[in-house]
Amino acid sequence: MVNNRKMIEEKGSKMEQTTLWSIEWGIVELVNNPTIQRKLRAELDAVLVRDQLAEPDIQRLPYLNAVVKETLRYLMVIPLLVPHMNIHDAKLAGFDIPAESKIVLNAWWLANNPADRKNLEEFRPERFLEEEVKVEANGNDFRFPLRRRSGNRRSAGGRRR
Repeated sequence: MVNNRKMIEEKGSKMEQTTLWSIEWGIVELVNNPTIQRKLRAELDAVLVRDQLAEPDIQRLPYLNAVVKETLRYLMVIPLLVPHMNIHDAKLAGFDIPAESKIVLNAWWLANNPADRKNLEEFRPERFLEEEVKVEANGNDFRFPLRRRSGNRRSAGGRRR
């Protein structure tokens, strides 16, 4: 018999690890880019009236949001998304996909496609304040492939599930 509690604990632990890895690599990039670090510090000092960051403050911190998005794009911890399976025959980008095919999305390629972005090898949060200001991290933009944890989702074929 499968120990469900242990399985859930292990999954939670792995999710925490990937979050920590993302944070660690984001800090490494800030250390390696002192100009970005100074801009972020200036924004935090200007916006925050107390020493703690609260959720309502996040909307008033566009540069912090851009740094987080760029960290997740530049240093993607999990390059392949969880496999999905389509229920019906589908057509995607001119390809026929038979029903019940296992589909694995290459999230790294979606976030680093040279047709969609310039200077991919450069850590540049400003891209999310300038040319990609409308890219949101809500799971609906394939240039920023993060899955939402709840609610409606779109499959690779574009159908709501």
